[in-house]
Amino acid sequence: TNADTHTPYLVQSWVENYAENDKARVPFIVTPPLFRLDPEQNNVLRINFIGASLPRDRESVFWLNVKSIAPTPQGEVNKLQVNIKSKFKIFYRPNDLAGDPAKAWQQLKFSQSGGRLTVINPTPYFVSFYAIE
Repeated sequence: TNADTHTPYLVQSWVENYAENDKARVPFIVTPPLFRLDPEQNNVLRINFIGASLPRDRESVFWLNVKSIAPTPQGEVNKLQVNIKSKFKIFYRPNDLAGDPAKAWQQLKFSQSGGRLTVINPTPYFVSFYAIE
């Protein structure tokens, strides 16, 4: 949604692998990948699975990137322009995984050694932390 009353934005979206060094083909595409979003308008992004052999015994995670690009008015110089890129996690969950994803956090095992905290997740589900104290 473009809540601005005057400025249109160009919106670019794509999916990438979770690990930066993973160069495997991403099994999702976003449509539309690039579009103009006029003031006070909205649009829907569709994430389509295009096929891949993903693990069947655990979740897989990917990044959805959404970048909004504001126009640069002609003739204006020395102007700071801020474009926003948001990243969202996409989880692919195969059917029939064992356990309850809502309770996966309860099975995490924490240990501390030498000022370092280690977390072991024995479940097939990803668990994301907001804060750890």
